[in-house]
Amino acid sequence: MTICCLGDLLLDVIVRLEQPLATGADARSRIALRPGGQAANVAAWVAELGGRSRLVGKRGADDVGLFAASRLLELGVEIVGPVTAGGTGVVVALVDTSGERTMCSDRGVATGLRPEEVNEAWFDGCSHLHVSGYALLREPLRFAARAAIDAARTRGPGSALTSHRGA
Repeated sequence: MTICCLGDLLLDVIVRLEQPLATGADARSRIALRPGGQAANVAAWVAELGGRSRLVGKRGADDVGLFAASRLLELGVEIVGPVTAGGTGVVVALVDTSGERTMCSDRGVATGLRPEEVNEAWFDGCSHLHVSGYALLREPLRFAARAAIDAARTRGPGSALTSHRGA
């Protein structure tokens, strides 16, 4: 059983502030880098729990994309989808001292997946298709998500859609 996850592969830069931000000054913080994107996170959680997962999405052929993909592969996530010129997306999450977060997002090439790029074979062996709500926010990725759902249905899995604030 493989869970397929359609959406972004990004780099998350998590900045945990140890003091409040002050304009024009430095702020002590702890910073971590990890693969991110809602669909990539779900795929990683499935793998962490011992399941098989596959991330379906477009990513850049840059150092950021190579880093994020290699970390997911180390976790046991299979990755399919076009690798293209252009930048992989980056999200900077600022977490203040109370735990509230502000996310600064650049989704890079992830939103550029087009319906004609969706390959039905990506869904072979998938028992379930998880579609990130973020995949529906911008064209052409929104139309590619629809094509992926249609392709997956011909292969048999059920599908689920998640949303986020504002979707």
